[in-house]
Amino acid sequence: MGLEADSYCKGALIDMYAKCVHLIIAKRIFDGAMKPDIVSWTALISEFAQVGLTEEAIEVFKKMQKAGIKPTHSTLGSVLRAIATISNHNYGSQVHTWAVKLGLDSNVYARSSLVNMYAKCQKMEAAKAVSDGQEEKNNMLWNALLGGDAQNGHAHEVLEDAQNGHVQESYEFYSLPCQCCQDFKSKISDSNQTLPS
Repeated sequence: MGLEADSYCKGALIDMYAKCVHLIIAKRIFDGAMKPDIVSWTALISEFAQVGLTEEAIEVFKKMQKAGIKPTHSTLGSVLRAIATISNHNYGSQVHTWAVKLGLDSNVYARSSLVNMYAKCQKMEAAKAVSDGQEEKNNMLWNALLGGDAQNGHAHEVLEDAQNGHVQESYEFYSLPCQCCQDFKSKISDSNQTLPS
């Protein structure tokens, strides 16, 4: 048909097969590309990360780096999601340093992905440092930071940020009280106390 030679079509085919969980076919199309472009690399990394093949996503990202392909914010977000899934803080820090060198960390989507990765690796100090570097925070960034605080048992900080008006229009804010209650329950149970009925 001739479409397989077109770089954009290859990226779309990789994305389609991967979304249909035909990752073997998607990988074959990718491997058959003479010189895969960023669309193809990102599609493969993203789909591996989405279906839980985190090691494969990271491996493809490393190959992309070796090939000298500059990632986009979407590529960065996908690989950081994979890194967060396996809580690989060391590699996450390396990717963060690389993103800073390439100037990719200034985008709010990239920063949100970095905050999420650090939070899932239980490195809230690093997550807050990334967040603090963004002058204007949007809901995506606040959600990543507040979700990280809640996941890591920092319910008081979540409530403090809510009181300071940092979560006004955040749809995820409504799930945070449940996470805070879970934190409270676990602290009660850790100290062998009982909840009042």
